[in-house]
Amino acid sequence: MKFFSIYQRIIGLWPERIVIGDGYPVDPANEATPATTPNGGEKFCFPALNQAWDEAEDQIDPVADNWGDMMVWTMFQEFQREAKQCLKVGEQVLIPSAISQIALEKRYRSNLSTNGWEHLRDEYEG
Repeated sequence: MKFFSIYQRIIGLWPERIVIGDGYPVDPANEATPATTPNGGEKFCFPALNQAWDEAEDQIDPVADNWGDMMVWTMFQEFQREAKQCLKVGEQVLIPSAISQIALEKRYRSNLSTNGWEHLRDEYEG
């Protein structure tokens, strides 16, 4: 499977614009908080981004579409990372299609390297 074909199919499940101005840092003293930054660093919660993620996930059958399921998760991770950076410089909106496909592909490949995804890793062409 090729990255670009998966990307093209899944990016349309996300809104064209996602408000990130509702984002806020989460107290690191609290235990792991659902729907916060999944990739380490300072934890943030972005309610509108989380809702968009839920809606994208609802459109994928994770059993029948492992490729799409992994892409939705990868996009969420990368959108979270980008949203944190944007919010820190005062930006209020994230445009999913503007996120680097190179960064997404790198993270997708990394995610496929985790345990449980071996069955897809060998078929992935990047």
